[in-house]
Amino acid sequence: MVNTGGASRETWIKEIIDPKMVGKYEMAKMELLLKVALQCVADDRDDRPSMTQVVEMLQRHEIN
Repeated sequence: MVNTGGASRETWIKEIIDPKMVGKYEMAKMELLLKVALQCVADDRDDRPSMTQVVEMLQRHEIN
């Protein structure tokens, strides 16, 4: 799990997203995309998902 420094998830997401994007996305979808992205850059390569797994994670949640 990502350490948000005590900030709420919504606050944390808004802090890392380009301010021009605020209000132009669904919070749940953005949270999912960020979780997937953070898994993809895990320090330990064995913890990173394969591209097939990434596609499956996104398709399960119907990210467009």
